[in-house]
Amino acid sequence: MRFFFILAILCGTLQLPAEEPGQQEYRLGLNLFEGLNGSVQDREAAFPFFKQAAARGNADAQYRLGHCYEFGFGTPKEPAKAREAYEQAAKQGHTEALFRLGNCHYVGLGTPQDYARALECFRKAAEQGNADALMSVGFCYENGTGVEKNPKLAFEYYSKAANAGLSLGQYYLGRCYYHGKGTTKDYAKAVELFRKSIQSESRLCRGLGYFSLGLCCLTGKGVEKNREEAFRCFRNAADSYHNEARLLIGVMYLRGIGTQADPAEAFRQLSLVRRSPAADYLVGMCYFQGTGTAKNAKLAFQSFRKAADGGSADAMNMLALCYRKGIGTSPNPDKSEFWKKHAARSGRKFSLVHLTE
Repeated sequence: MRFFFILAILCGTLQLPAEEPGQQEYRLGLNLFEGLNGSVQDREAAFPFFKQAAARGNADAQYRLGHCYEFGFGTPKEPAKAREAYEQAAKQGHTEALFRLGNCHYVGLGTPQDYARALECFRKAAEQGNADALMSVGFCYENGTGVEKNPKLAFEYYSKAANAGLSLGQYYLGRCYYHGKGTTKDYAKAVELFRKSIQSESRLCRGLGYFSLGLCCLTGKGVEKNREEAFRCFRNAADSYHNEARLLIGVMYLRGIGTQADPAEAFRQLSLVRRSPAADYLVGMCYFQGTGTAKNAKLAFQSFRKAADGGSADAMNMLALCYRKGIGTSPNPDKSEFWKKHAARSGRKFSLVHLTE
């Protein structure tokens, strides 16, 4: 029997499964890209193999090629080529490529920004069970990008993403329960989901989860009020580069909330916060009063000006005072009056009420 089997192969009468075009090159590239099967990781060496396999129509290779062009793995970043490669793979139904193509349209990477087209790609990938795409469709429905706002549908898609094990989906689902968006408010359920999200390998997701969990601990929503635990959560969020968490840490050090008061550490933390009128105002007050740092009228004035330009009414009032009394700048009654009136028209004050409840 074995003789006839071999004879059939030799004579070509037995058809063996054909390998997908470009599969061999793709596997070689993947081994080099990931350092698999005894290969030394070398993404620059992997790139030509992906390119060869992609040219032969291999969808996996086209996706990987797009990934290389998007993030600069083994080749300079070329957004337009990344989008083109994703598009080629997406036409063959490649799930991850569909999601990445949607992201290209969403942010305008290598193509004009087009929310409707992005949503179309996300939906197709979501239909194939892609968790990132499920979350992205939910995000579009929540924010009305490319489609009319629909909180209930956003909740449904976030639920699917969370059930698929996506940590960021668990975080966004937790927000739905926390704010009562698309579902009934349920703080306990929100806390449960935030706790799941902080287990993520994603620094972004951990930061978001810890920050929201910290707010729950601070206010006693869904969990017993615990300022010390809130401080620890905010600290973990700040370690994951969450900007607002670092602001709150600074305030808590300043006021001794959930931790020992430490003006110097408060000033240091507040100085690290980026693009925050509230933080700029508080840094200005530290310089103005000599809290946690030496008094410096000029630096106080500069911080107040930066915060005022960002819309802080508190900083505008301090600018009015500085111009009136010549603190850190030359006296200027006209500018003092301007900022005083501007502050009265602006309602954007930094409130610490929620920290002192």
